[in-house]
Amino acid sequence: MKNTLRQFREEAALSQLALAEEVGVTRQCIIALEQGKWSPNLDLAYRLADVLGTRVETLFPPPGEVQDRRKGEKSAGREGEGEDEDGRLETWLL
Repeated sequence: MKNTLRQFREEAALSQLALAEEVGVTRQCIIALEQGKWSPNLDLAYRLADVLGTRVETLFPPPGEVQDRRKGEKSAGREGEGEDEDGRLETWLL
């Protein structure tokens, strides 16, 4: 799932570890989320948005609406949101 998590984390001057501790997950979870390898459950998405001072739909916009906040450019979202390269559905559950 394409997202703007890394951009918001960097703007907040938080390390991956600091953000992970703040929302109660591992650093590896934050890495996987930033790389689009995992999708958060709703509870985690709201905790991330709260800590980063934004809305869930801003962190995790619908496909085709991901915008690079630093460049002001949109990038195409990937079809099959939440699927890995092999087409398997992946969801991050706590």
